[in-house]
Amino acid sequence: YSILIGNSSSNPAAYLIDNTTGKSVYSVSAYSSAVLSISGARLDDTHFVVQALTQTTLFAKIGTVNGTSISFGEQTNIISAVIGNAPVVALEADRIMSIFTSSSKLGIGISLVNGTTITQKQTYYLPGNVNAGHISATRIPDDNSGNKRVCICFSDTGDGNKGKAVIATVDSANAVTFGDVVTVINSTAHQIPCTYSDGVIYALSQTRLYVLNEALFVLDDAQL
Repeated sequence: YSILIGNSSSNPAAYLIDNTTGKSVYSVSAYSSAVLSISGARLDDTHFVVQALTQTTLFAKIGTVNGTSISFGEQTNIISAVIGNAPVVALEADRIMSIFTSSSKLGIGISLVNGTTITQKQTYYLPGNVNAGHISATRIPDDNSGNKRVCICFSDTGDGNKGKAVIATVDSANAVTFGDVVTVINSTAHQIPCTYSDGVIYALSQTRLYVLNEALFVLDDAQL
């Protein structure tokens, strides 16, 4: 089975999808009313995290798959006063990274997962007032010291909505350091989803695909 996390006009929900037929065999609500955005990440074979943004608060829950049913643990509020979308990335089965914009700054929250319980730890902000929109994120390989790394792509609303990227590194003590912010797209970036595969980072803006190395240097781009 696979997990599909969807957001409708009524409320967000998690769906258990049969990998052979593609059909949903079970669904359960993740929140009792509508939210502004929702994201998720796989933790292990039976656990996943759902993160959603209400009008005022970013929160997360751990979902557990048991046979052909899904249950959720208690809700943990990550941070309030968040705007726009806010993706979540699994660093490990017991650590998650929440990425968001709050008070005109790009922020990161590191939380620990114990079973179905989430405990918020530290919050960090990218230096400078970077008001990020259209945020996306993808795990990239650990550095030479085993620290976890995440590539964050976004449009900089304070700089003509140019498409930019930055690498966030998380050590074993959950301290976050940021690399340099790199301009990937010199024009307006309409959405900017990114993913990592086979040694490179792919970032998409409208119908143009950009290929970056781990130093965020653009190796190539092409119209789809």
